[in-house]
Amino acid sequence: MSRAKVVIADDHPFVLDGLANLLKDRFDVVAMVTDGHQLVDAAASLRPDVIITDISMPGLNGLEAFGRLKAAGSAARVIVLTLNADAHLAAEVMASGASAFVVKLLASSELITAVEHVLLGQTYLTPSLA
Repeated sequence: MSRAKVVIADDHPFVLDGLANLLKDRFDVVAMVTDGHQLVDAAASLRPDVIITDISMPGLNGLEAFGRLKAAGSAARVIVLTLNADAHLAAEVMASGASAFVVKLLASSELITAVEHVLLGQTYLTPSLA
């Protein structure tokens, strides 16, 4: 059985490296990008199963990139990973069609749980916001 392909988008290389190391044993991290334009390009060419994106990135932010991918018909499930633990933002993100909203300040195992949920076609919201 092939492993799920994941693209990670965050404007901090240190965060990208940490996320890739966290995920690499269970999933194929096929790209790590630092802005929304790169995210759109990588998702179009690599067709990942899951995209993990921060909101705040230079140029095109994560939500704008997600909107473009959705408009282009991308089937990737999107997990928004952010420092912002605002319930209203989480509701807006989920209403826009994202599959998960995860706060960076929580345990790393929560991200793996979120990826597993979205791969099963489920949604996932950081428990403290649910």
